[in-house]
Amino acid sequence: MLTAAIEVLTSSLPGHVSSARSSQSLLARVAPAILSGLRREERCLLSAGMILARARSGDSAGAVELVEAEIARAVVTHSDVPAASASAFWAAASEAFVTAGWPRNGARFALEAKEAADATGSDSARFRALALLAVSRALNGEYTAAAEVVLSARTLERNHGWSSSTATYPLLLGEILLASANLDTASLDSCAVQLSEDPTGDVSWPATATAARAMSLMVQGQTSEALTTIMTVTNGTDVSGITEMIRGFSLGIHADLLLARGEPTRTLALLAGRESPGGHALCFDMQRAAAHLQLGDYRSVISATDSCIRLGTEHCLRTIPPLLLRRAVAWHRLGRPEAADRDFEDAFHLIVASGSSTPLLTVPLDDLLLLLDRLLDRRPELEPRILDVRTRIQRVPAATAPRRIPPLLTKRETELAHALRRGTPLRAIAVSQHVSYNTVKSQARSLYVKLAVTSRDEAVQVLEQVGFFD
Repeated sequence: MLTAAIEVLTSSLPGHVSSARSSQSLLARVAPAILSGLRREERCLLSAGMILARARSGDSAGAVELVEAEIARAVVTHSDVPAASASAFWAAASEAFVTAGWPRNGARFALEAKEAADATGSDSARFRALALLAVSRALNGEYTAAAEVVLSARTLERNHGWSSSTATYPLLLGEILLASANLDTASLDSCAVQLSEDPTGDVSWPATATAARAMSLMVQGQTSEALTTIMTVTNGTDVSGITEMIRGFSLGIHADLLLARGEPTRTLALLAGRESPGGHALCFDMQRAAAHLQLGDYRSVISATDSCIRLGTEHCLRTIPPLLLRRAVAWHRLGRPEAADRDFEDAFHLIVASGSSTPLLTVPLDDLLLLLDRLLDRRPELEPRILDVRTRIQRVPAATAPRRIPPLLTKRETELAHALRRGTPLRAIAVSQHVSYNTVKSQARSLYVKLAVTSRDEAVQVLEQVGFFD
């Protein structure tokens, strides 16, 4: 078993093309009890191989559990564990948490791996640590810091002349996240090409290449092409062999594309029963909120994201801004301007700090511009930053407005709708129905709430758009 673990760990370093799939498959099935009684260094190496095997075979929960168990036993904190072995363990721990969607722990353990690698002077171990640190920071929305780490890792790669290998994969993931944040289609396409030239035979490589291509097409506004592209991953026969993070990332792109096409009901069906990973690096609640927003169910936008807000500092930094933007629009449409302005301003500052444009995707652009104008009225000193965000909003492809379907109307509401369309005054409607004027006013308000409108003209327009009067 130790030989298999060393093979898996060695294949994770730059310059080693083999993915050690047979050893990986073997280690994924080994029970943790095998670690009992081993010397510390042997236990450190074998547990690291087992962690990687679990993470790469889709058992990210098992990988994280094993990391936490070995850390609790202080396996890697003793002086009799060489720095090279410690670096291998911490890198495996980092990969496990990244795969599970916990970027902050991923970054923490990548830094431990880098410190141990620095102690050995091993550039190959340092590269692996940097690649994991890059994807962890990018996944958490710390794009400037991630870009600096990517540059350091790529410099090491060029200096040594290393070709693409298993060690390159997390670095490419970090670059995809950076390109997505900048709506940089050229870089997305470049990453897709590199991943398509997979030297390892790992199905996650072509799946990630497809996800990058779909993201590029979405940014270009080619929604239908992007949707059929990403469905080859989410609906494909290889999906079970893809790492959990890539499965979730692809599902998130699929959901965003349905939202971009104005299909909120289909989005909710796609995400039904899907739980966000613990750190919400993939926040399906945020995407459900976007669907409720398109459906005009503004209170569900708030209730769907309240649990995210309660996570506080545990919530991934990258997915907080789009979540807050959706809440801001919902509060605005519910007639709660103070709450709308509060959530919008928080999102605004985070977007400015990150430089990312992806939080603006699938959010109603007219509402964003209105909330920006309100922010400018309150905070005129922010004008340069507001202008920058306004420019970014203009670059974002507009989502298709969903076909609005009214709820089932009662017989009395149906009669009222026809009367409103004829232009009959409310007092005349009251006389014809032998009820009081206040009763008709109350019925009209109830109808407007059902249709998510505020006036007679809007109500008639919505009903005409869906063919209610046909």
